[in-house]
Amino acid sequence: MEEQPAAQPSRPEQPRRYAPSDPASRIFYLRMRVRQQRGVALPPQWMRDAACNPATSEEYFSGKPEDTALALRRCIGCAVIDVCAAYAVREGVSVGICAGLTAKQREQLTDESAPAKPNTPN
Repeated sequence: MEEQPAAQPSRPEQPRRYAPSDPASRIFYLRMRVRQQRGVALPPQWMRDAACNPATSEEYFSGKPEDTALALRRCIGCAVIDVCAAYAVREGVSVGICAGLTAKQREQLTDESAPAKPNTPN
């Protein structure tokens, strides 16, 4: 009988949350989720369940392409990606990577930045 390697202690696996991998779809999805969470209290200690915990903040705020790419990959499928998006909008986080989005992409999560609806003839 083969010996099984000893299990490595690690953080318990968090459930993955749906978040599209392409940025345009992710922005659309998270914009809906941010609207749904408007006025709702964020779960206490939500950061504890984030895929970025315990990551270094440098990965999320350095601006280096390799750090940005790593941070974006880590966010996809995070169990609290929608809560992170709501937090970033509420707190006005204007730099770095949050919810798998750059600061420029996060601007599209608020209603103020929404493009005007095209006029349609009646």
